[in-house]
Amino acid sequence: MRAALILALLASASCSDVSFLSSEGMSSLLLVELDGAAGNINAFDLTTEVVVQRPASERASTYALQYVAPLDELGISAGVVAQGTSGQLLKAPDRQHLLEGGAWTKLEAVPAAIAGLRLEHIDRCAQFVARQSSFPRAPEENVRFMLALDDERAFAGTDNARFYIITATGATQLTALSTATPSLTAAMHDGEIWLAGPGRKVVRGHPDRGFTPAPPLPFALGSSPHMDSSAEGAPLQLFVTDETLSVAYFDGDSWRIVRNGSGITGERVQARIAWAEPGVAVLTGTDRTKIIEIDSSGFERVAHFEIPLRPSPDGVWNVARVDGVGVIVASRYNVVFRRDAMGWSRLALPLLTPVADVITGIGGGSFMAGGQDGIFVEWRADGEVCKPLTGLGVTTAHAFAMLGDGFVQIADTPGDSYSLWVGTRIR
Repeated sequence: MRAALILALLASASCSDVSFLSSEGMSSLLLVELDGAAGNINAFDLTTEVVVQRPASERASTYALQYVAPLDELGISAGVVAQGTSGQLLKAPDRQHLLEGGAWTKLEAVPAAIAGLRLEHIDRCAQFVARQSSFPRAPEENVRFMLALDDERAFAGTDNARFYIITATGATQLTALSTATPSLTAAMHDGEIWLAGPGRKVVRGHPDRGFTPAPPLPFALGSSPHMDSSAEGAPLQLFVTDETLSVAYFDGDSWRIVRNGSGITGERVQARIAWAEPGVAVLTGTDRTKIIEIDSSGFERVAHFEIPLRPSPDGVWNVARVDGVGVIVASRYNVVFRRDAMGWSRLALPLLTPVADVITGIGGGSFMAGGQDGIFVEWRADGEVCKPLTGLGVTTAHAFAMLGDGFVQIADTPGDSYSLWVGTRIR
């Protein structure tokens, strides 16, 4: 819990004449000095500045605009904020005050003159440089999952029950893990990894200390299962499905079936599941234009999506829960929908449409979706869709994990080796 933050603004040349304004619960602050139609803007990161002190202007009116969101989510850097004639408008603050009579007065809304100020556009989309290497691949083998263990290591597994530790320098096979270890799908919760499939077997643990048996599944998984866990810090819950579209739910003690299989019926869809909130998951695979929200009692609610026409058939393809964003559903060609308290909404359409084989958060409330031909599209926390990230070869990513500010990607390329890409963030 961050301590209460205090804004101290010197109301005159005398240092003893100080007006204080609490910034508790806020992450960023814009001080706007409005002189007629002109405004000067200074931005402050309240997570690093405990006290902000500035002399009050003798000519201009001084406003304090406070935001729960950090500066990065606002698309603003600390310091003097450059203004332009065609940039973005100031976002509505969570709190606003005017300095008058030597004290701060709370306002119900910002003046129209401030609401009309435009900021100079700054490209804040992520940018990476990547390098490629390779490591051996067994015949007819595919990587099925990869999970970040920490900022420097990821844990990957194949459908032949071979496991690897992936770092920026390469891949190391974990020969100590038995080939009987489940390896078709994985989920992580509070630092513990759960592995399942094929069959009913489930184990839990960590590659650093090994895995132990967990309660078995109530049905045998097929060849393409998918599992997801509750958010970090929340009570443990797991949902798992496969190509039959049966769904099992784990409440922390035992599994139970909450959906009997109906089989994939839609064209160009696949069975994927994502934990959405306590006792609720989002399931894809039942239809090209809909998903199912299913709860731990088996109750189902259907949501329908309008997907724009494409040159080839498109349909709901992938779903994932992204920290700081919520549940994201992407069509095969990267039409993206976000779930929030108000329901489902479609985000901006990208210029390119790589298949959304991977959906991953990249920090700060932003996320990427893509993978086909090494192309990913980024959506920022403020709703902006960025230019596609390219330069990851001509292979398709089926395993992707963020390591700190960078990433590792494994591509299932034909032949006797995997293509490993390591990305370093440069912006």
